[in-house]
Amino acid sequence: MEIYLPIAGLPINFFILMSLGLVVGFLSGMFGVGGGFLMTPMLMLLGIPPAVAVASEANHILAASFSGFLAMVYWIIQLNIFDKNGEEDKDPSAHSFL
Repeated sequence: MEIYLPIAGLPINFFILMSLGLVVGFLSGMFGVGGGFLMTPMLMLLGIPPAVAVASEANHILAASFSGFLAMVYWIIQLNIFDKNGEEDKDPSAHSFL
């Protein structure tokens, strides 16, 4: 089953693209590194132009960073680390991190 990538200007097999994402995601999670340095060369090996491969990975990095930022904001709000004046609480034992 092939899908057409209009910006890259070429059709690519959907299952190859998904399996590549799974393998790169597994490796980046296993070794604790970002998947961009793995995914960009793999996309270029599939025939996607380098500019399109780099731009798509930059969007993935932006989405992951924004997701991490939202998670951090959520936990700061949930833990109530800051008092009403916006200053950090002086008694850290009042907060449970688990």
